[in-house]
Amino acid sequence: MKKERFLTAGLLGAGLLAAGGLALKPAAGSPPPVQQTAIQTEVHTTVQTAAPQHPEEVRTRLDEELAARIDEQLKKKDFNGTALIMHRGNTLIDKGYGYSDFAAQQTNSPEAQYYVGSITKVIVAVAILQLQEQGKLSVDDNVHKYVPAFPESANVTLRGLLTHTSGLADHGGKLDYASAERLAASIGKIPLTDAPGTAWRYTDRNYMVLTAIVEKVCQRPIAEYAQQCVLQPAGMGASGFGKPGKSDTRVTKGYMLKDGQTVPGDALSFRALYGTGDLYTTTHDLQRLDSAILSGKLLSEASRKQMFTPPERINSSFGFGFYTTPLYHNQGVLPGWVAFNSFTPDNQTYVILLSNRKHQNADEDYQLSKEVLQMVQEVKL
Repeated sequence: MKKERFLTAGLLGAGLLAAGGLALKPAAGSPPPVQQTAIQTEVHTTVQTAAPQHPEEVRTRLDEELAARIDEQLKKKDFNGTALIMHRGNTLIDKGYGYSDFAAQQTNSPEAQYYVGSITKVIVAVAILQLQEQGKLSVDDNVHKYVPAFPESANVTLRGLLTHTSGLADHGGKLDYASAERLAASIGKIPLTDAPGTAWRYTDRNYMVLTAIVEKVCQRPIAEYAQQCVLQPAGMGASGFGKPGKSDTRVTKGYMLKDGQTVPGDALSFRALYGTGDLYTTTHDLQRLDSAILSGKLLSEASRKQMFTPPERINSSFGFGFYTTPLYHNQGVLPGWVAFNSFTPDNQTYVILLSNRKHQNADEDYQLSKEVLQMVQEVKL
């Protein structure tokens, strides 16, 4: 309701002001002038205005619009996989796209399981930090202590392996896959490319050595340790390593997109993926892993700080298993599968895309993930 006041004056009879600003006197015998009166009236007008929306209603509307845009973008780019998108604690998208098995026309769903490539490294990093909390090792230990084939004088540390600043070569040399111990030893005999701690060079070999160290310290296979100390505490009941177990009937088949055609991907060599790419999981289990790390279910506050702190004096944002900017994220690629996992430190926003169809150039798959992440980040309130 808006109130406006208007003032109206009625000037009656004689007594008007002359043009020169002088008052005219009344003629003799004329009746006295009528006193000037002012009549004040009030006029009430009603202006219809929309009731202000509650902030929660605005957030709900924005989230619904965002979900529709993301869904449209995923369909436009012919995404084949499962998407879990959460924003400000609300689930926007939780659904499958395309097929888990093209030949059988079996569709993807939130229950579909995917190999996630290098995201496997997070499991190894968590195991190392847990063993450190138990006093069984330190991330600043010289690798020579656990793998004598590494020259002690080189001073390669577990921290260097975790952050990919160890100086290990990313190719060359002959690797011995006969056992974990022999694999680590064969890597240790290859000359370093950089002095430890001076450069960032991503290579699976860092985490192959770390996996061998975990197994040596805890005296059991990494899959067994991870199942008991990482997957179960995090609630990851639909996850496993290597060849799927009998109960894991929803593991997707991997495909490649070549010249516009969907063709089966190459068979995976789990021996070559030791500790670096043999984890299969679902979007929900991956979100549970991220949340368990952030909430303290798996690691202490001190360990979490180490995990998400990149090395100093090196142009790298990689901590232990995660890139730390712009959000916490990691990714994985295999012949037939592509995985992207990103979340905010407050555990409220997630963008998880798992796909069982890889483009010839994986950058195309990552570009879609970046587009979806940008759409989520642009929504502010």
